[in-house]
Amino acid sequence: MFAYLIGVCLLPKLHIGRFIGIAIVTILSFALMFAPLLLGSLYDNYKGIPPPLDITDREVNPIFLQILPYIGSNSYLYSLLSQLTQSIHRIFPFARGLFEDKVANVWCAMHTLHKLNTYSIPLLQRVSLLATIIAILPACMTISTSPRKELIPWALASSAWGFFLCSFQVHEKSVLLPLLPMTMMLGGDGGLGVEMRAWVGWANMLAVWTLFPLLKRDELRIPYFVLSLLWAYLMGLPPTSLDLYLGKQARKGGIRMSTSTVHLGFYATMVGWHLAEAFIETPNGKPDLWVVLNVMIGAAGFGICYVWCTWQLLLRSGILQEWFDFRTEMGKEGKKDEKKRASTPTPHGSKTKSLRSGKTPKKSRWRGGEESGRREYLDFGGGCAGWF
Repeated sequence: MFAYLIGVCLLPKLHIGRFIGIAIVTILSFALMFAPLLLGSLYDNYKGIPPPLDITDREVNPIFLQILPYIGSNSYLYSLLSQLTQSIHRIFPFARGLFEDKVANVWCAMHTLHKLNTYSIPLLQRVSLLATIIAILPACMTISTSPRKELIPWALASSAWGFFLCSFQVHEKSVLLPLLPMTMMLGGDGGLGVEMRAWVGWANMLAVWTLFPLLKRDELRIPYFVLSLLWAYLMGLPPTSLDLYLGKQARKGGIRMSTSTVHLGFYATMVGWHLAEAFIETPNGKPDLWVVLNVMIGAAGFGICYVWCTWQLLLRSGILQEWFDFRTEMGKEGKKDEKKRASTPTPHGSKTKSLRSGKTPKKSRWRGGEESGRREYLDFGGGCAGWF
């Protein structure tokens, strides 16, 4: 949303008034959000109510207060800074590690193959920050250069998938964030089309499947199966129906063969995983085998969702179409040049043919005679070659 708002302030022309208005609303919104916390801390300080232990303890406090050792713990400023920094400290929980439980993102999947806990927390913070920026950059750049309302759900979905896959300390339920804009696409133009239903339905089924270990821990297996099968039935998805991929709808040009292969492969894998998890005991020393497989498969599927959302955003924004049109036009010009060169005899060829026939060679059709024409021809060809 920040990239979209920046785009509408800069394109198609600079809107100073709109920018100032958005800045004022943003500042007021943050002030309203933090007002209860800050006013509450001031009230407690006024009444002499001691703050919680984790706020007064210097070792637990974030570094923001450690660099201000001369502020008295009884002052109003200390109360404000303590509450503010503790809020920020909890919004960015760097002290809790790269991930806390088995979550289907990049880091947990990589940890299965290579133990990431051997690296320091500051290094993991920087790497995750860099990976997250790279993942959300295509969506932010696209929506800022093409700030259109119909592209907002696609940009939100792409950036949310990037955050879920690459950010620091992600919870399993955070997968609901990218699912929200993706599911909203069902209400847009072509939302109930075959391709859209297939992708959105598959993403939701895959996401709730990755949540099964968490739901099982809370004894929610029956609601999981009932609601998942109800969703599949209403959307016409496997395992309740294969018509979306193999029936008449698919044959009418709705879904590509590659998409059908990937989706059906994941559906079969999810069903097989449930059967194995229910009836096959894990080997000795590998109690989390099925959960780890769930993470690996889910992370791969979510990566595909991220790529699809980002690709669709680029296509619908027109950026790729403009580039392809430009390349196509330049290719046509190049082919015309090749045909022109093939059909037009060079001055040397014309002279040779005339000498063989015993006729006097005609003056070159190029301006300035034979040598000048050859020079213009070579210059034009070199200029075209620079585009390819």
